[in-house]
Amino acid sequence: FSREQDENGDLFTDVEVARHMRFLLLAAHDTTTSALTMAAYQLARHSTWQEQLRAEYMAINNTELQYTDLENLPLTDLVFQEIQRLYPAVAALNRRTVHDSEIGGYQVPANTMVMASTIYQHRMEQWWSEPHKFDPNRFAPERAEHHKHKFLWAPFGGGAHKCIGLHFAQMLFKCVLFQLLRNYRFELPSGYPDNPPMQHVPFPKVKDDLPLLLRPLHETGR
Repeated sequence: FSREQDENGDLFTDVEVARHMRFLLLAAHDTTTSALTMAAYQLARHSTWQEQLRAEYMAINNTELQYTDLENLPLTDLVFQEIQRLYPAVAALNRRTVHDSEIGGYQVPANTMVMASTIYQHRMEQWWSEPHKFDPNRFAPERAEHHKHKFLWAPFGGGAHKCIGLHFAQMLFKCVLFQLLRNYRFELPSGYPDNPPMQHVPFPKVKDDLPLLLRPLHETGR
């Protein structure tokens, strides 16, 4: 039974609780599907990273990830962060000014809707090294480019309104990629362009729906 109260002090009903749980469990699936699609694309282009992740998964003596394994996949964490940087599920974050403000030299009245472009801030050259390049190591502790500013990496927003689905999405990402890379090699068709046309709304994906080739590992000698 719910112990949470709404703004009137009334307890949430069972129906309201069920609706919130349904949203929590299902809302991350579209965004995680997008992240997995773009991860498959980048890993097909960067075979070294694909092999490193596969080795990380093969080192786990189990055919399924256990809960305790999820926090012991450091390379997958780096790839997840880089995919979310390059292809954030939400292209822009809506916010409302609560008082008169000055933003970038412009006077913005209170109660004005403003938008922060996640795609833009994730590729700002003054903050990121080679921002258009797939480089998961930029998130490694020795570089930690995302720590230059607390809102520099914000695919899930930030502050009090940060999406609560961040960790759930990351767990889904790991579980699916674990199964795929243990069994298949990702390849792109011969002659596939280096920079295929992208769509970013409602979710990032390659416009041609990514004609990815999945080669069973036993066919490639692994």
